[in-house]
Amino acid sequence: MKKLSLQIVFLVFLLNVNAQQMNLMGDSKAFSTRNFILAEEKFVSDILLDSSDNKTVKLAAGLFSDDVKRVTGQKPEIKFDIKTVSNSCVIMGSIAESRVIKELVKRKVIDV
Repeated sequence: MKKLSLQIVFLVFLLNVNAQQMNLMGDSKAFSTRNFILAEEKFVSDILLDSSDNKTVKLAAGLFSDDVKRVTGQKPEIKFDIKTVSNSCVIMGSIAESRVIKELVKRKVIDV
């Protein structure tokens, strides 16, 4: 269980204690220093998962979504297609099975 939990990666990219936003579709160097907004009055960030990822990741995403709803009153949508997520999204996945995480590692956007 410990090994599996270490493989689950919750990515909200941090910069100076504030999250940074990145362009997932384009250049890996395309970062901004704007604050990452998980939720505000009429907005909540989506959660991006790889549909073929481990079922434990999907469970964790569901629980995280529920927690965000409890705190903010808004429930993030869990999406499986990068083309359908909002500009602000939380990426969740395992290092071993998530194509999104593997692509971010390949582009050297994240270091694992």
